Amino acid sequence: MNSEDAITDLDAKHGIFINGRGLGTTLTFDVRDPATRAVIAEISDGTASEATSAVDAAARAFPA
Repeated sequence: MNSEDAITDLDAKHGIFINGRGLGTTLTFDVRDPATRAVIAEISDGTASEATSAVDAAARAFPA
């Protein structure tokens, strides 16, 4: 599976894309409009480990 297929297959609400792989997650959080407090989106909530993996992958992708 290439990156484009992985992105297409990833559930935007329950997935995180790191280092060319789609990772599922059950954790989400609401994004609210600061003016009205209305929910405008629900997005994936990654773990600290996933954040570290994403930063590491970005560092490898852009070493300079």
